[in-house]
Amino acid sequence: MATEKTEAIVGIRTSEKELIRDYAKETEKKILVAIDLSEYASKIVRYVSEAIPAGRAKIILFHLASDIPESLWDIEKSPGLRYKFGGDRVWELQQKREMQDFMERAIKPFRRSGYSEDSVSVEVRSPKAGVARDILEEVQEEYAAAVVGRKGASTLKDLILGSVADKITNRLYHIPLCLVGDHSDPKGILVAMDTSDGAMRALDFAADFFGAPDKEFLLLHVIRGLPAGELSREELSEDEIGFTAMAKKELMKAREKMESVFEVATKKLQQRDVPPNKIKTQIVSEVASRAATITEEAKKRGCGTIVLGRRGLSKVEEFPMGRVTKKVIMLEKEKAVWIVN
Repeated sequence: MATEKTEAIVGIRTSEKELIRDYAKETEKKILVAIDLSEYASKIVRYVSEAIPAGRAKIILFHLASDIPESLWDIEKSPGLRYKFGGDRVWELQQKREMQDFMERAIKPFRRSGYSEDSVSVEVRSPKAGVARDILEEVQEEYAAAVVGRKGASTLKDLILGSVADKITNRLYHIPLCLVGDHSDPKGILVAMDTSDGAMRALDFAADFFGAPDKEFLLLHVIRGLPAGELSREELSEDEIGFTAMAKKELMKAREKMESVFEVATKKLQQRDVPPNKIKTQIVSEVASRAATITEEAKKRGCGTIVLGRRGLSKVEEFPMGRVTKKVIMLEKEKAVWIVN
C-alpha cells in the first residue's frame, strides 16, 4: 500500500485504512499500468483507455519515482525557506511538479472514455529493489492484469535482453501481461487459438476485458506444415504419397476440432455484446512459422492487439513460455501483445 506521503503527491488517497475499505467493496478488476514520465507512457495510457471499456476494470497508474526528501514536502507552503535549498533539491521539487502534471494528463484519456473518478487512481512509489522487481512485487496482490511498455524512457536499454519488459515477461506467471508497442490500435483484436485450455483462457480474458460493440475480433488458428507446393510435384515417391494422404487427413481432423472451438468462442464474444458481423474466424495451414503467420495476419487485418496463451498444447516442451508466444513477442514490436496464463 502507498504511504500517506506518497499519496499526497497526487492527491488520490488520504489514508491506508480508506484504501483497504475501497478494495473490500470493489467489484471491478484491478489492472496495474506501469508508466514513467516519457512520451511513450502517453501511448500506453491511450491504448489502455481505449482498449478496455469503462466499467470493466479499475486502473492503477503505477509510477516509480526518485526519493523526495521530507524537507521538500512543505517547501512550496513556506517561500521564505526556499533560499536554503539549491541544486539537487530544486531539481527534485521540479520533478515532483512534472510528475503531478503528467499524472493529471494521464488520467484525462480515461475520463474521455467514460471511466468514473474512482475507477482510475495513481500509485507513486520510491524504487526499492529495481523497477522490474518492484512491479513484480506490487502485482502479487489483488491485480487481474498488468500492462508495461515494450520501451521506456531509455529506448535502447529497454530493447535489449535484460530490460524491464523482458524481466517481467519471463517472471510474471499468475496474471495476464500486456506489452504495449509503438502503434497499438485498440479496435482490432486477434486471438491466437488452438484446442488447449490455455487458448480458451486467452479467449475468456479477451471477451471479459475487450468485448464491446465497437471491437472487431479475429479468431486465428495456424497449422504448421510443409507448404502445399513442396508436395505438389508431378513425381512423388510412395513414402511422399503416403505422407501427403496422412497429412491431409490430419488437417481435416484439425479443422473439424477448431470449428467447434470457434463456435464456443464466438458465443462467448456475443455474450459480451460483440456483434456477429465483427467476429471473424480463420484457419491458416501449411505454413513454416506459426508466429510469423500470426503477426502477418494481424497486420493484414488491421489488428493492433494480439492475445495469446503463455503456453500451447505442448506444456512440458514449451515451459516456461511457449515457443510461438515467445517468437511473437520478439517479432511484433508495434502492436500490443497480451500474454494470458
